[in-house]
Amino acid sequence: MNVFKDKTILVTGAGGSLGSVLVEKLLNLKPKSIRALGHSELPLYNLVERVNHDPRVRPILRDVMDLDGMRMAMEGVEIVIHTAAVKSVDIAHYNALHAIRTNVDGTINIVKCALDSPCFERMIFISSDKACYPVSLYGATKMLGEGILNWAQSISKSKVFCCTRSGNFYGSLMSVLPLWEQQAKEGKPLTITDRGTKRYFIKINDMADFVLEVLSGARGGEIFIPRKEIMKEYRMVDLANKISKRHKIIGLRPGERLIEPLWTQEERSGVSYNGKFYTLNNPFTKKHY
Repeated sequence: MNVFKDKTILVTGAGGSLGSVLVEKLLNLKPKSIRALGHSELPLYNLVERVNHDPRVRPILRDVMDLDGMRMAMEGVEIVIHTAAVKSVDIAHYNALHAIRTNVDGTINIVKCALDSPCFERMIFISSDKACYPVSLYGATKMLGEGILNWAQSISKSKVFCCTRSGNFYGSLMSVLPLWEQQAKEGKPLTITDRGTKRYFIKINDMADFVLEVLSGARGGEIFIPRKEIMKEYRMVDLANKISKRHKIIGLRPGERLIEPLWTQEERSGVSYNGKFYTLNNPFTKKHY
Protein backbone atom coordinates (compact mmCIF):
# COMPACT_ATOMS: atom_id res chain seq x y z
CA MET A 1 0.00 0.00 0.00
CA ASN A 2 1.29 3.46 -0.94
CA VAL A 3 0.87 5.39 2.31
CA PHE A 4 2.35 8.49 0.67
CA LYS A 5 -0.24 8.93 -2.09
CA ASP A 6 -2.20 12.20 -1.83
CA LYS A 7 -0.49 13.02 1.48
CA THR A 8 1.15 16.22 2.68
CA ILE A 9 4.71 15.27 3.68
CA LEU A 10 7.36 17.24 5.53
CA VAL A 11 11.03 16.36 4.92
CA THR A 12 13.42 18.15 7.26
CA GLY A 13 17.02 18.59 6.17
CA ALA A 14 15.64 18.42 2.63
CA GLY A 15 18.69 20.08 1.12
CA GLY A 16 21.05 17.44 2.52
CA SER A 17 22.42 14.31 0.87
CA LEU A 18 19.68 11.97 2.12
CA GLY A 19 16.86 14.52 2.33
CA SER A 20 17.16 15.60 -1.29
CA VAL A 21 17.12 12.00 -2.57
CA LEU A 22 14.06 11.28 -0.42
CA VAL A 23 12.22 14.25 -1.94
CA GLU A 24 12.96 13.00 -5.45
CA LYS A 25 11.79 9.48 -4.65
CA LEU A 26 8.65 10.69 -2.90
CA LEU A 27 7.57 12.54 -6.04
CA ASN A 28 7.20 9.15 -7.76
CA LEU A 29 4.79 8.05 -5.01
CA LYS A 30 2.21 10.70 -5.95
CA PRO A 31 2.01 12.82 -2.80
CA LYS A 32 -0.26 15.83 -2.59
CA SER A 33 2.69 18.03 -1.63
CA ILE A 34 6.17 17.83 -0.13
CA ARG A 35 7.33 20.54 2.22
CA ALA A 36 11.10 20.55 1.81
CA LEU A 37 12.39 22.20 4.97
CA GLY A 38 15.93 23.47 5.45
CA HIS A 39 17.77 26.24 7.27
CA SER A 40 19.98 27.28 4.34
CA GLU A 41 18.75 28.86 1.11
CA LEU A 42 21.28 27.49 -1.41
CA PRO A 43 20.63 23.75 -0.79
CA LEU A 44 16.87 24.35 -1.10
CA TYR A 45 17.42 26.33 -4.31
CA ASN A 46 19.52 23.48 -5.72
CA LEU A 47 16.81 20.97 -4.73
CA VAL A 48 14.09 22.95 -6.49
CA GLU A 49 16.26 22.99 -9.61
CA ARG A 50 16.88 19.23 -9.36
CA VAL A 51 13.15 18.49 -9.36
CA ASN A 52 12.53 20.91 -12.24
CA HIS A 53 10.41 23.25 -10.11
CA ASP A 54 7.79 20.57 -9.52
CA PRO A 55 4.88 22.51 -7.98
CA ARG A 56 4.34 19.76 -5.39
CA VAL A 57 7.72 20.60 -3.79
CA ARG A 58 7.46 23.65 -1.57
CA PRO A 59 10.76 24.92 -0.16
CA ILE A 60 10.39 25.96 3.48
CA LEU A 61 13.27 28.06 4.82
CA ARG A 62 13.07 27.38 8.52
CA ASP A 63 15.05 26.06 11.47
CA VAL A 64 13.79 23.11 13.50
CA MET A 65 14.87 24.98 16.65
CA ASP A 66 12.09 27.54 16.02
CA LEU A 67 8.96 26.05 17.62
CA ASP A 68 6.58 28.71 16.30
CA GLY A 69 8.06 28.33 12.85
CA MET A 70 7.70 24.56 13.01
CA ARG A 71 4.05 24.88 14.03
CA MET A 72 3.45 26.81 10.81
CA ALA A 73 5.48 24.33 8.73
CA MET A 74 3.64 21.35 10.28
CA GLU A 75 0.11 22.65 9.77
CA GLY A 76 -1.78 20.07 7.71
CA VAL A 77 1.22 17.70 7.51
CA GLU A 78 0.38 14.00 7.68
CA ILE A 79 3.85 12.40 7.39
CA VAL A 80 7.26 13.60 8.63
CA ILE A 81 10.70 12.33 7.60
CA HIS A 82 13.16 13.95 10.00
CA THR A 83 16.70 14.00 8.61
CA ALA A 84 17.79 17.46 9.83
CA ALA A 85 20.72 17.37 12.25
CA VAL A 86 24.20 18.56 13.05
CA LYS A 87 25.83 15.42 11.64
CA SER A 88 29.56 15.87 12.11
CA VAL A 89 31.08 14.39 15.28
CA ASP A 90 33.78 17.09 15.29
CA ILE A 91 31.43 20.03 14.66
CA ALA A 92 28.97 18.79 17.27
CA HIS A 93 31.84 18.46 19.76
CA TYR A 94 32.97 22.06 19.29
CA ASN A 95 29.44 23.48 18.97
CA ALA A 96 27.73 21.54 21.74
CA LEU A 97 24.87 23.90 22.51
CA HIS A 98 23.94 24.36 18.86
CA ALA A 99 24.09 20.59 18.27
CA ILE A 100 21.86 19.91 21.27
CA ARG A 101 19.37 22.58 20.26
CA THR A 102 19.22 21.25 16.70
CA ASN A 103 19.33 17.50 17.27
CA VAL A 104 17.40 17.28 20.53
CA ASP A 105 15.28 20.42 20.92
CA GLY A 106 14.50 20.41 17.20
CA THR A 107 13.25 16.83 17.42
CA ILE A 108 11.16 17.72 20.49
CA ASN A 109 9.60 20.62 18.56
CA ILE A 110 8.56 18.37 15.68
CA VAL A 111 7.16 15.71 18.01
CA LYS A 112 5.18 18.34 19.94
CA CYS A 113 3.63 19.60 16.71
CA ALA A 114 2.88 16.05 15.58
CA LEU A 115 1.17 15.12 18.85
CA ASP A 116 -0.95 18.27 18.72
CA SER A 117 -2.01 17.82 15.09
CA PRO A 118 -5.31 15.97 14.43
CA CYS A 119 -4.30 15.06 10.86
CA PHE A 120 -0.76 13.80 11.59
CA GLU A 121 -0.22 10.07 10.91
CA ARG A 122 3.42 8.96 11.04
CA MET A 123 7.01 10.12 11.58
CA ILE A 124 10.45 8.59 11.14
CA PHE A 125 13.63 9.85 12.80
CA ILE A 126 16.98 9.20 11.13
CA SER A 127 19.34 8.04 13.85
CA SER A 128 22.88 6.64 13.77
CA ASP A 129 24.89 3.65 14.96
CA LYS A 130 26.70 6.21 17.13
CA ALA A 131 23.58 6.24 19.34
CA CYS A 132 24.72 2.84 20.74
CA TYR A 133 26.79 3.34 23.87
CA PRO A 134 27.46 6.94 22.75
CA VAL A 135 30.97 8.24 23.31
CA SER A 136 30.44 11.51 21.42
CA LEU A 137 28.05 14.40 21.89
CA TYR A 138 26.63 13.68 18.44
CA GLY A 139 25.91 10.07 19.40
CA ALA A 140 24.31 11.19 22.64
CA THR A 141 21.95 13.53 20.78
CA LYS A 142 20.91 10.71 18.48
CA MET A 143 20.30 8.42 21.46
CA LEU A 144 18.08 11.11 22.97
CA GLY A 145 16.29 11.53 19.64
CA GLU A 146 15.42 7.83 19.61
CA GLY A 147 14.17 8.14 23.18
CA ILE A 148 11.97 11.12 22.27
CA LEU A 149 10.32 9.16 19.46
CA ASN A 150 9.79 6.13 21.72
CA TRP A 151 8.27 8.36 24.38
CA ALA A 152 5.93 9.93 21.80
CA GLN A 153 4.80 6.47 20.73
CA SER A 154 4.15 5.44 24.31
CA ILE A 155 1.61 8.23 24.80
CA SER A 156 -0.04 8.04 21.37
CA LYS A 157 -2.50 5.32 20.36
CA SER A 158 -3.29 6.51 16.84
CA LYS A 159 -0.01 8.00 15.57
CA VAL A 160 3.13 6.16 14.43
CA PHE A 161 6.63 7.18 15.55
CA CYS A 162 9.66 5.12 14.51
CA CYS A 163 13.40 5.43 13.87
CA THR A 164 16.13 4.12 11.60
CA ARG A 165 19.65 3.43 12.79
CA SER A 166 22.41 3.14 10.20
CA GLY A 167 26.09 3.73 9.52
CA ASN A 168 27.76 6.23 7.21
CA PHE A 169 26.42 7.27 3.82
CA TYR A 170 28.41 6.66 0.66
CA GLY A 171 28.42 9.84 -1.40
CA SER A 172 27.79 12.20 1.49
CA LEU A 173 29.86 15.37 1.21
CA MET A 174 30.74 15.06 4.91
CA SER A 175 32.06 11.49 4.73
CA VAL A 176 35.77 10.71 4.76
CA LEU A 177 35.84 9.37 1.19
CA PRO A 178 35.72 12.77 -0.58
CA LEU A 179 38.48 13.95 1.78
CA TRP A 180 40.67 10.99 0.86
CA GLU A 181 40.06 11.55 -2.84
CA GLN A 182 41.12 15.17 -2.48
CA GLN A 183 44.22 14.20 -0.50
CA ALA A 184 45.21 11.66 -3.17
CA LYS A 185 44.64 14.25 -5.91
CA GLU A 186 47.00 16.62 -4.10
CA GLY A 187 49.62 13.89 -3.70
CA LYS A 188 49.22 13.72 0.07
CA PRO A 189 49.00 10.56 2.23
CA LEU A 190 45.49 9.62 3.31
CA THR A 191 44.80 10.45 6.96
CA ILE A 192 43.55 7.41 8.90
CA THR A 193 42.77 7.55 12.60
CA ASP A 194 43.67 3.92 13.37
CA ARG A 195 44.38 0.81 11.29
CA GLY A 196 41.83 -1.14 13.33
CA THR A 197 38.92 1.21 12.66
CA LYS A 198 35.78 -0.32 11.12
CA ARG A 199 32.64 1.45 9.90
CA TYR A 200 29.30 0.53 8.35
CA PHE A 201 28.51 2.18 4.99
CA ILE A 202 25.30 2.34 2.97
CA LYS A 203 24.62 4.04 -0.36
CA ILE A 204 22.37 7.09 -0.07
CA ASN A 205 19.98 5.71 -2.69
CA ASP A 206 19.65 2.44 -0.77
CA MET A 207 19.12 4.32 2.50
CA ALA A 208 16.35 6.43 0.96
CA ASP A 209 14.57 3.30 -0.33
CA PHE A 210 14.96 1.70 3.09
CA VAL A 211 13.49 4.73 4.91
CA LEU A 212 10.42 4.80 2.68
CA GLU A 213 9.93 1.02 2.94
CA VAL A 214 10.05 0.80 6.73
CA LEU A 215 8.03 3.98 7.25
CA SER A 216 5.27 2.53 5.08
CA GLY A 217 4.92 -0.57 7.24
CA ALA A 218 5.82 0.77 10.69
CA ARG A 219 3.40 0.09 13.53
CA GLY A 220 5.14 2.42 15.97
CA GLY A 221 8.01 2.26 18.43
CA GLU A 222 10.44 0.37 16.19
CA ILE A 223 14.06 1.13 15.40
CA PHE A 224 14.77 -0.24 11.92
CA ILE A 225 18.30 -1.24 10.88
CA PRO A 226 19.27 -2.04 7.25
CA ARG A 227 20.23 -5.61 6.42
CA LYS A 228 23.91 -6.29 5.98
CA GLU A 229 23.51 -6.95 2.25
CA ILE A 230 23.00 -3.22 1.67
CA MET A 231 24.90 -1.87 4.68
CA LYS A 232 28.30 -3.49 4.97
CA GLU A 233 31.06 -3.14 7.52
CA TYR A 234 34.48 -2.19 6.16
CA ARG A 235 37.94 -1.80 7.60
CA MET A 236 38.72 1.82 6.89
CA VAL A 237 42.25 0.95 5.85
CA ASP A 238 40.85 -1.36 3.14
CA LEU A 239 38.68 1.45 1.78
CA ALA A 240 41.64 3.80 1.84
CA ASN A 241 43.78 1.30 -0.09
CA LYS A 242 41.34 1.51 -3.01
CA ILE A 243 42.28 5.18 -3.36
CA SER A 244 45.93 5.20 -2.30
CA LYS A 245 48.40 2.99 -0.48
CA ARG A 246 50.03 6.01 1.18
CA HIS A 247 48.58 6.49 4.66
CA LYS A 248 49.22 8.67 7.69
CA ILE A 249 47.94 7.45 11.08
CA ILE A 250 46.66 10.44 13.10
CA GLY A 251 45.02 8.70 16.08
CA LEU A 252 41.42 8.52 17.22
CA ARG A 253 39.72 11.90 17.59
CA PRO A 254 37.53 12.94 20.54
CA GLY A 255 34.24 11.00 20.44
CA GLU A 256 35.59 8.35 18.04
CA ARG A 257 36.07 4.62 18.65
CA LEU A 258 37.36 1.67 16.68
CA ILE A 259 34.04 -0.10 16.00
CA GLU A 260 30.44 1.17 15.95
CA PRO A 261 27.88 -1.48 17.03
CA LEU A 262 24.38 -1.51 15.56
CA TRP A 263 22.68 -2.32 18.85
CA THR A 264 23.66 -2.55 22.49
CA GLN A 265 24.00 -5.76 24.46
CA GLU A 266 20.86 -4.80 26.39
CA GLU A 267 18.92 -4.30 23.15
CA ARG A 268 20.01 -7.60 21.62
CA SER A 269 17.08 -9.63 22.97
CA GLY A 270 14.66 -7.24 21.28
CA VAL A 271 16.21 -7.53 17.80
CA SER A 272 14.36 -9.49 15.12
CA TYR A 273 15.17 -10.12 11.44
CA ASN A 274 12.60 -10.69 8.71
CA GLY A 275 14.98 -11.36 5.82
CA LYS A 276 14.87 -7.75 4.66
CA PHE A 277 15.89 -5.69 7.69
CA TYR A 278 16.44 -5.82 11.45
CA THR A 279 13.82 -4.45 13.81
CA LEU A 280 14.52 -3.39 17.37
CA ASN A 281 11.26 -3.23 19.28
CA ASN A 282 11.16 -1.01 22.33
CA PRO A 283 9.18 -2.73 25.14
CA PHE A 284 8.18 0.61 26.66
CA THR A 285 6.04 1.48 23.62
CA LYS A 286 3.71 -1.49 24.14
CA LYS A 287 1.91 0.27 26.95
CA HIS A 288 0.19 3.63 26.65
CA TYR A 289 -0.12 6.15 29.44
